[in-house]
Amino acid sequence: MVESQVYSRAISTIDPQNAIGNYAEIWISFAKYFENLGKLEGDSGSLENANHIFSKATQVAFKTNEEKSLIITSWAEMHCRHNNIDSAIKILKYATESKNSQLNYNLRCW
Repeated sequence: MVESQVYSRAISTIDPQNAIGNYAEIWISFAKYFENLGKLEGDSGSLENANHIFSKATQVAFKTNEEKSLIITSWAEMHCRHNNIDSAIKILKYATESKNSQLNYNLRCW
């Protein structure tokens, strides 16, 4: 599990406000790592890990709303890939209906 340590270190080291490039992609790759690990090993716990990573990523103060919307839509897409359509809808609904959400008018989430 050296890969997960590398992702964890990258996430904890990089300041999202000063990141050059798309910081959200690191979080998405980290979650996809666990999603794919679960497919290879048949481990449902890996999908739970991916969900946990996406959940933590929604708490990050990204530089742009586009990065945050990319996290949300990637999380919902992961659920769709696993035929969890209701969960995907809940994720998108939460992101767009939350009072404090800055994604209410983001077309990617709609």
